[in-house]
Amino acid sequence: MTCFFIFRFLKSPILVVTVTALLLIIMPSILGKKAKRKLPKGDLVVPWSEVRSIKVVNESSKKGIAAYVHLGDWVIETFYGNTFVIHNVPAPSYKLEHIKEKFGLAILTN
Repeated sequence: MTCFFIFRFLKSPILVVTVTALLLIIMPSILGKKAKRKLPKGDLVVPWSEVRSIKVVNESSKKGIAAYVHLGDWVIETFYGNTFVIHNVPAPSYKLEHIKEKFGLAILTN
């Protein structure tokens, strides 16, 4: 019944197909952009202002399904002497440099 009304209203099945196709193409991209805006996973263990240095240790390359995966650990030291370890960070050196540039951090990376 609805299709019949649309055909009579628009009087052109080509126009109906075109509008439907455009909606099917545009709507998922609009809905997808809204769904991708999520907060990062994980809990804040220590604020950036307390981080003295971050070291990359135990770097290794493992054969994945399609390519090699570079894994490593981050050892985070604070000004108060606490040490935290984050295990199995993919591409640890690259991610550390990216985070330093993104947030404008002046931490040591020995």
